[in-house]
Amino acid sequence: AIGVLLASRGWAAGPWVLGPVALACLAGFFAARRFARASAAFLFFVFLVGGALYTAARSAGPAGDELARDAAQHSAKTRYVLEGRVESPDIWLPGQSYFAFVLRADSVERDGERLPLRGGVLVRWSDPGRPVYEAERVRVEGPLELAIGPVNPGASGMEDYYRRYGVHSGLRLRGDAEIVRTAAAPAFSPSYALSRFRGHLAGRIAEVVPASSLPLVLTIWLGDRRRLDIDTYQTFIDSGTAHILAVSGVHVSIMFVTLSVLLPAGASARRTRYRALFMILVVAAFVVVTGGRVSSVRAALMVAVYLAADCFGRERDAPTALSIAGLGFLVYEPNLLFDAGFQLSFLSIASILLFSGPIENLFPILPLLLRQPVAATLAVQLLPLPVAIHSFFVLPLLAPLVNLMVIPVTTVLLWVGFMASLGAVVFPPAAIVFGQALHVLAQIVLWLAEGSSSLPYTHTQITAPTTLAMALYAAGMFALWGSQSASHGRRILALASVAALLSCAALWRPIAPRPEMTVLDVGHGDAIFVRAPGGATMLVDAGNRSDYVDLGRRAVAPFLWANHETRLDALLITHPDADHIGGAKYVLENFRVGALLLGPRANPGTMEDEVLAICARKKVPVKRVARGDTFALGGAAVEVLHPPRESPPEIKENDLSLTVRVSWPGFSALLPGDVESWGEEQLAQAAPEAQVLKVPHHASLTSSSPAFIEAVNPKIAIVSVGPRGRSSVLKPEVIARYRKRGITVLRTDIVGGVRIRSSQAGLEIEPARIQRGYVVRESE
Repeated sequence: AIGVLLASRGWAAGPWVLGPVALACLAGFFAARRFARASAAFLFFVFLVGGALYTAARSAGPAGDELARDAAQHSAKTRYVLEGRVESPDIWLPGQSYFAFVLRADSVERDGERLPLRGGVLVRWSDPGRPVYEAERVRVEGPLELAIGPVNPGASGMEDYYRRYGVHSGLRLRGDAEIVRTAAAPAFSPSYALSRFRGHLAGRIAEVVPASSLPLVLTIWLGDRRRLDIDTYQTFIDSGTAHILAVSGVHVSIMFVTLSVLLPAGASARRTRYRALFMILVVAAFVVVTGGRVSSVRAALMVAVYLAADCFGRERDAPTALSIAGLGFLVYEPNLLFDAGFQLSFLSIASILLFSGPIENLFPILPLLLRQPVAATLAVQLLPLPVAIHSFFVLPLLAPLVNLMVIPVTTVLLWVGFMASLGAVVFPPAAIVFGQALHVLAQIVLWLAEGSSSLPYTHTQITAPTTLAMALYAAGMFALWGSQSASHGRRILALASVAALLSCAALWRPIAPRPEMTVLDVGHGDAIFVRAPGGATMLVDAGNRSDYVDLGRRAVAPFLWANHETRLDALLITHPDADHIGGAKYVLENFRVGALLLGPRANPGTMEDEVLAICARKKVPVKRVARGDTFALGGAAVEVLHPPRESPPEIKENDLSLTVRVSWPGFSALLPGDVESWGEEQLAQAAPEAQVLKVPHHASLTSSSPAFIEAVNPKIAIVSVGPRGRSSVLKPEVIARYRKRGITVLRTDIVGGVRIRSSQAGLEIEPARIQRGYVVRESE
């Protein structure tokens, strides 16, 4: 794992260095086999160097896949005809308005020419009318998108997940006619049968479970979270029970612990072997019935490796079983190391296997039927904690207690779901009884989650931990486990565990973060984060909010938490258009904000009213500023260059965008919102020179006049832009004006969020997609 990490981060030497080092370490291992510690050290470095070499070899070659690299050479409007195999389709229920699947394309046409290209494509299908199933062959047509979702520095998201699994482009369809099934799945295809079975099962469950409980039942039992609304999902995050919403390591752990309690240990080796085989088969059947999801398969394999010791008459050894499973997974796909689902599945199983025994010994007065589930419920929460916080940015303080109630109910729900699934296949009338039971159980789970999350002080928003804090937490847990299993030095290990965990808490956030400005990838809209020298922070605009998506929630807040911020010294809104102010509501509700800064003109009847109401309720000071105002932001100076205190009433809101210049030694940036011609004329008279310019009004034709560009004279121009519907307001001729003057232009819809830092060598520019080695379109 360490070797994979070093190679993936570019910290490992080349193969001409690592190869001889690996051979030398291997020779050292054999030469020192009489000396246990020396041979262990050599073996450690054999695997470390081997992991680095293997990862480097797997990632060698150009980024992305053939199809994405071809699309990068052509316009975003270029249409492709793709045919290939369906993979990972959504579960289908009649009447749904959205359906997604991955297309593994192996037949490609562009401009009437057949091309020898292959690639993974995320197909997002609106108004589908009918489903497609795993392993079927379909044909689709349309322009390819290389930006699958928002990508911002330091934060992970949907696009990172898909690219990790070989999906490097996307395509949008609407209506039944835009997809053609060209061939059925291969005969006796297990994946096709599973896909059809999951759809059939979901349909039967929908018939017998009331609508109020159906989304939660489908989520917990089948891992189909698409129908669960975002507020309910957040309820489970806040209560510390979100792990039950994905069929993963926790679900497999529940099945394993339940079987361990219900099936007493055998008195003979034969009975022990049969017991282990039966448990492996039941866990495997559970994984199959629930759709064979990757996360549950991973967890089931870990349990199978652990139980395999019983099958071969060996003593169970959790560290060895976990090591074998982990090694196998990383050989299969090194990038799994960075997948939160893999981390949570692996750590959940590891927690059960390593800590349930010692915790069980703390409750000797409880009967066995209670002691084991209680111990497992508490143990499963230990190792995944920092990874869960890194994923959800919430510290649920009551999680241990809430899970003691939720997990037993979920256990019953899973077994009832198991029986309902069998009933749907063997005796459909029985599914009605089980469906009503699922409804009752789902309501109890929801009631427990809502009740615990609604209590004051039961959860707190928290940033992602630093890498050092994660390492210290792992060291603390390792020492804690060692203190329970070691024959000597238990007290020293316990003290080391406490010291490591206290150090983890102290170093959870960076001590001295570097100053920076980041233009976030929020689609069509603006959101710009500034961290000044000294650590003071400001957010300029907060992205869009519509009936379909809140970018403040989806992109801005995760970026801030991932970059270790829970407080903003200032939130500046340039003007009240939804694509600038929309996300401010979520930011104000979930972050401590020192002050809200607005332009001089009030805008009643807009989203500004809603934002002001939140500020009044939370006692956030509101300041209206205008040209000539200045204020300090830590070690940075912020100058308001526009608009003037008074302006003609006929001037549009865009032209009155609050415009500031932020500067500190070695850095200056002009942030003009959506100013158009009148605003640019005013700004040109205010000496607006800056090294970095956030291009006004998303590079539309109404802005970026040659006179304005000349007045600012930037080195770098960043366009915060994305599709508005199926098109963009950006115009190529506007981009050409900047490039004609030798100005570097970066677009968030192409390169993702852009982080800029100053150094003695000049400006350091970090476009998120390029930093991660993703394929980006070059022709626009």
